[in-house]
Amino acid sequence: MISGTVPNAKSVIAGSQLTARCLLCGSGECQPKHSLSSGQVRRAWALLNVTFSPDSWPNIENEQPIYLWKCQNCRFEFSDPNLAGNALFYQELQAQSSNYYPDASPEFLRAVRFAKRHSVKQILDVGCGGGAFLNLAKAAGLSTFGVELNPNAGELARKAGHEVYEVLVSDLIKENKPPQFDMVTAWQVLEHVSDPVLFLRECSCLVKTGGYLAIAVPFADGIFRLCPYDPHQWPPHHVSRWRLRDLKLAGIRLDLKFVTGGIDVLYGSVGEYFWNLHNRIAPGLGAKSHPGGRWFPRLFWLLYRKAGLRHIMPNRGPGVYAFYQKT
Repeated sequence: MISGTVPNAKSVIAGSQLTARCLLCGSGECQPKHSLSSGQVRRAWALLNVTFSPDSWPNIENEQPIYLWKCQNCRFEFSDPNLAGNALFYQELQAQSSNYYPDASPEFLRAVRFAKRHSVKQILDVGCGGGAFLNLAKAAGLSTFGVELNPNAGELARKAGHEVYEVLVSDLIKENKPPQFDMVTAWQVLEHVSDPVLFLRECSCLVKTGGYLAIAVPFADGIFRLCPYDPHQWPPHHVSRWRLRDLKLAGIRLDLKFVTGGIDVLYGSVGEYFWNLHNRIAPGLGAKSHPGGRWFPRLFWLLYRKAGLRHIMPNRGPGVYAFYQKT
């Protein structure tokens, strides 16, 4: 938890009583790495044509500093978990975002291939949305289940033939006989929750002994660094930032066997998108744009694609993933 108040990050470093406890290892040896004001985060969303009602940010005061902390013990990066978005925040965001639930993502096909190699029969997707991933799993012959709190998205998944639980994972494991699955997946969920280790523990409770847990999250050291003011990476949206070593440490904490993991390939179109996204947001926050207007990034990332640089520097893509086994 975070306590105390200071006017800026400099005074924190100078010895303020503002402190944080690591969401991953529990250490109290944490220091602020970056900060934005809540007003800056709101303005960044507005520059993306997304606005929120006051009730969707109930724990964030006007112009309060929002810190990105770095644990000095395990190097994990996170923000105050009390600032995580509520249900209304996500309802309003989804209503203003045409692609909030993606139809395709690298982890989808990767997980289906993994499931087929490891003889998985039943799969549960936590945060399944409208069922895009489950559709692929079902087409591959798996029995498909989902957890989804958005009733509209859950109904879409149900109509596609998937069994959907409209409850929290914590409620599901409280049942007299909680369901068990060969594989549980959670795509782009972990970075949103206020207690990621507890969330992973709850998900693992739904995995059969010998079964698998698969996670994919945005990669903290990847292409997102090209756009540090992207409001998606800050509370209320994301409250933690992940690397492969962090996912491995989480598995150790939960006695899960790390099977495999990695980082998405960086494609030129993704690099160009985040370059331009930064230049769309930064001037509105009084920050510097990347040089070259629109033509330079177009030329740079075209050369990146033509030269096949994604094969030379593959570890800077947008996502990082891990597969664990429950032993």
